This record gives sequence, C-alpha cells and structure tokens, in this order.
Amino acid sequence: MKFGLVLLILLFLSLTGCKTGQPATNTNINANANANSGSATASPKASPNASPSLPEPATAEEAIKQADGLARDNRDKEAVALYKKALQLDPESAEAHFKLGVSYAVFEKEKESDAEFKKAIDKAKKAIGKNPKDAAAHSILGQAQLKLHEAEDAIKTLKQAVTLDPENSDRHYDLAVAYTKLAKHKEAVAEFEKSLKLDPNNFRAQEELEEAKAAQKRRKDLVESMEKQMGKKKDDNQGADMDAKKKKKN
Repeated sequence: MKFGLVLLILLFLSLTGCKTGQPATNTNINANANANSGSATASPKASPNASPSLPEPATAEEAIKQADGLARDNRDKEAVALYKKALQLDPESAEAHFKLGVSYAVFEKEKESDAEFKKAIDKAKKAIGKNPKDAAAHSILGQAQLKLHEAEDAIKTLKQAVTLDPENSDRHYDLAVAYTKLAKHKEAVAEFEKSLKLDPNNFRAQEELEEAKAAQKRRKDLVESMEKQMGKKKDDNQGADMDAKKKKKN
C-alpha cells in the first residue's frame, strides 16, 4: 500500500515538472526570436562620410549660395551642377556664369571656362545697361575680364565697383588682385589694406597683402641694385675719360 502511494506521488511530481519547465524554454525561444527580429529590422547607421543632402533651391540666389559652399569644401563637381541649376532658374545671372567658369577652370576645362567668362561679361554688361549703379555687376564684369587676361579693362571696371560700393571689403580685394596682375604692387598693397580695414577677417586679403609687400620689396631692391650698378658704371666711365685726357696731355 505504501509502495503504491509512493509511486503515485513520484508520477505526479514528474508530470508537474515537465509542464513547469516547458514555458521557460518557450520564453527563451521567443526572446531570441525577438532579439533576432530586432537586429534584422534595425535601420543601418549613416556613414560618417556621407554628404548631407541639400534642399532643392527655389531661386538662382539659393542655388549659387549652395554651390559656393560646395566649392569651398572642394566638392567642385557638385558645385558645377548647382551653378547650372542656378542658370536654369535665371539664365541672365552673370554671377552664375562667372562662378561656373571658375569651377570649370578647376578641372582645367579651358574652353568651357572661357566660354562662361565671356557669357558673364555679356550678362554683366546688360545688367549695367539697365542699372549703371549696379556695383555687383561691375564686380563680376571686372573679375571676368581679369580671367580673360584683360587686366587694364578689369582695373577700370573694378575701380568703378569700388566707387559704387566703397564700404565693401571684397570690392577692394578684387581691385587689388587686378593690380597684382600688372605688377602694380604699391597700388595692390593700398587696396588690400583697405579691404582688411573693412573686414579684418578677410584672410585672403591678409595673405595676398603679405605677398604684395614682398613683391614690392623685391622690386625696390632690384631697382636700387640696378641704380647702383648704373652709378658705378658711370663713375668708371668718367674715370676712364679722365685717364684718357691725362694721357693726351702727356
């Protein structure tokens, strides 16, 4: 009797143990499935080198501004696309033509670059015809002329831009650059200094001011050296003449 009771108790415990262990196993399976499901559906992390997408520009000015930023970051291929977009939005934009030309020059596409500079000149002249006091148009015109090696014309145009907009640091900077092309270092130094006075953070002007000063000093030293050589030669010639006269007297 007792033996039968023990068997019944053992049988009951074995059945209870199987039932209580089963949910724990299922819980682990479900947990693993959820974990795997989560890792499979998790969105991938963005690459640290991925370029942020830019909003679609609504105006030529917006497109040019975006393109300028790309150009500063040496993303010139993307800048070209946005300058072209600017021209789609405003075909009369002298600025877009000029900056597209600059970008083409980075890729050494001289033919395309010069073509854009010529278009910039044409559009800038039209803008000036409509508004002779348009300083920005004068600036673009002068810079495009300089790119096409028309330095004398560029200086005249950029002087006008400075006259129309004397408080603009960039106007003085552009004129200074034009002066350097004709080795007019004294005039260049004066304009770079004016540019920096108006904008002390104009690092381009600071760098090129130092270069212009160095070039001015080299030229001054060269002139002084040539004058000394000329003076010495003159003294030598005078001495030779005096010796010749003495010989004749003797």
